[in-house]
Amino acid sequence: MLVERHLPQLGITAAPLLLRRLCTMLAHQQGATLNLSKMADSLGIDGKTARRYLDLLEGLYLVRSIPAWSRNAGKRLVKAPKVYWRDSGLLHALAGLLDLEQVLGHPLCGHSWEGYGIEQIVTRLPKGTTFSHYRTHAGAEVDLVMENQSGVTVAVEIKRTLSPKLSPGFVESMKTLEATKGYYIIPQGVTFPLSESVTAISLADFLAQHL
Repeated sequence: MLVERHLPQLGITAAPLLLRRLCTMLAHQQGATLNLSKMADSLGIDGKTARRYLDLLEGLYLVRSIPAWSRNAGKRLVKAPKVYWRDSGLLHALAGLLDLEQVLGHPLCGHSWEGYGIEQIVTRLPKGTTFSHYRTHAGAEVDLVMENQSGVTVAVEIKRTLSPKLSPGFVESMKTLEATKGYYIIPQGVTFPLSESVTAISLADFLAQHL
């Protein structure tokens, strides 16, 4: 229904089969850094057309692009944005996941939780707060980097586990980002420290206490 009827009505006029392939491809790449050239080649279209379709999906509030953190940090950083379907139900439908059991047993599950968490946080950020993702070519990463108007930086990692382990890559990334606080967002449970500056906290508690 979305691909065959609604998207053409909203201005995306590609063939339904191409649109379905594009949307399905984006679903299976939920939370991945965007390789626009590779995606365009897979769809048999040029990069400008792929960019236009993606911009339209974002303009229709169907997908969200998280830009890469881009300051000169003396490291080789991934510069591509990460792309997420904003609606988890739509994501699961495009991936052919029909119920909770299928979602929980699918490799997409962790990325689905990550996208859901990011969407809940980003839509509640105070005005003037910027957000990005951070990833080095060596693999150190932070799912969400938030900086307020006072220059205070917070690093967030979203994990689908109740007992997260603080990774050396996250600690290294916080130093590069000059983040004063870090959070591991988990599905539920009590808040507990992972280090002096990093806290594990449920998504509900994080939203209630910090946004």
